[in-house]
Amino acid sequence: MEKTPSSIALKEFEKSRASEIVKAMEDHDYDLSICEWGIKGFESIAAYAMTTQNTESLADFMDDGGCEAIITIMSKYSESSQTVASFGCLAISILVWSLREFKEFFGELGGCELIVFAISMHIGDAEVSEYGSRAIAYLAKQNIHNSYRLSDAGACDVLAQVGNFGFCLRHQKCITIATNVCYAFVQLSEALNAKRLFDCGISSLISELIKLHYKNEDFAIAGMEIICALASLNAAHREELGKVGVCQYVIKIIELYNKNNPIILEGCEAIMHLSLSPNNAYILGEENTCALICKMLFNKLMNIDFGAEVCTGAMLNLATYGITAIPNRQRLIDANAVEILKQTQFCPKASYKARENITTLLQLLEPANSNTSTSNNIQNQNAAISAQNNGTSSNLLSVIYGSELKGNTVPLQVEVREVIEYESILSDSQRFCARSPSPNADTEDSSSIGMDDFGSPSIAHGKHSNNNNSRLHGVVEL
Repeated sequence: MEKTPSSIALKEFEKSRASEIVKAMEDHDYDLSICEWGIKGFESIAAYAMTTQNTESLADFMDDGGCEAIITIMSKYSESSQTVASFGCLAISILVWSLREFKEFFGELGGCELIVFAISMHIGDAEVSEYGSRAIAYLAKQNIHNSYRLSDAGACDVLAQVGNFGFCLRHQKCITIATNVCYAFVQLSEALNAKRLFDCGISSLISELIKLHYKNEDFAIAGMEIICALASLNAAHREELGKVGVCQYVIKIIELYNKNNPIILEGCEAIMHLSLSPNNAYILGEENTCALICKMLFNKLMNIDFGAEVCTGAMLNLATYGITAIPNRQRLIDANAVEILKQTQFCPKASYKARENITTLLQLLEPANSNTSTSNNIQNQNAAISAQNNGTSSNLLSVIYGSELKGNTVPLQVEVREVIEYESILSDSQRFCARSPSPNADTEDSSSIGMDDFGSPSIAHGKHSNNNNSRLHGVVEL
């Protein structure tokens, strides 16, 4: 929403000053008709200053009392006059977009409360809905004080009502208003407002608007931003977004705009936040999201600011949360994630957090990658044992790593991952503690020592032959 906002610049006010309009209104005792003329004049002066980037004209507007006059007019007539409400919202949106100082000034003058009141008095009016929702977005952007003022004034509930205008498909401003509402909600998505946003049913509203308008590029960007904002607030919003089908549409939008890097980046960030929910991680895994993230990282986002951090964060969440964590790891491996991550690790755009994510991911994926050919590995291990049995006597010990799948969903499984010499284990007193087998015994229990899920040693027992070599047995269920 950084592009220059639309405006209405009337020719008669091209060279006017706010002080002249203020004097004319005072002379007519702020009559309704003169105030409607005056509010159009204020908006036109602001529009000319914005389009010409004339900061001196904006400073003169503030010095001439233009801001106070707008507040006065809206306080008197925004309830009864659609013209005052629409042009007042438009004038404020232009001024706060043009200069940061106006944002603070209007907040202190009570502009936030007046904007919300004006919109609530004209629900269903296209102009007031468009300019009012835009004014809320600009007032709250990067200004936490205005965000709280707007929320306290009931902006969340009012915007939810305005968002219904997005379903009026025959109206030419339908998509514009839906887009502005999304941007306004983005700026109000603070932790303090999380419950208010949830109570007003924003997740269902956004989901339905996305289903209708996701093929419009401007709306798609706004839709991705509000999904990111809501999904980052708390678990309740993430769960609700998943229930109403947002996950599937995030994938559709990324695939549809696969040449638009800003949309792809927002979409991948949305996946990163949504996948913190185990239920959403399952949905996204089934939608082939792992392969999509790998593809976008490699082809589009590796050399873009925050691209590596967002994509690796999404991968890490998919490979960590829910009962599909293990299948998602395999999906990442199948999508060549290990090689892509190794390449990303040395990318100049990769942040510290991205490299941290990559390190964790490689620890998760590389052992799993080595087990994609488990049967071949077991055959090789058995062959090595056979060779040892036929040659010199050397004590072998199998190292077992516990499964990371918890939650009593399946029995704990362990696999033989390494075969190392028994004497080397004895020499490493910090990791292992074992007793040397008696060389004179015909048969004796041997121990396979590893680490379970909680970092404690896990031991699998077998029988030594009379030459004291262990026999390895594939997978063990505990």
